[in-house]
Amino acid sequence: MLATRYDPRPSVLSDTELLAVITRDLRAIYSDVIREPLPEKLAATLDRLELHSGVSAQPNIARVSAPLKT
Repeated sequence: MLATRYDPRPSVLSDTELLAVITRDLRAIYSDVIREPLPEKLAATLDRLELHSGVSAQPNIARVSAPLKT
């Protein structure tokens, strides 16, 4: 078995690379939550806001009605 030597120096990542790593990790952590449909009340609220503003705030959100979990 090969022993790995710990390097105490921080790795040097650019801001862009670091942001990409953080984004990838957050997507992996919250992937299940992102795929969940919006609760009916939240979807209705977003619909009302979009109607008044004339702009769709979240075009990629699944607008499937789902019962609120209590």
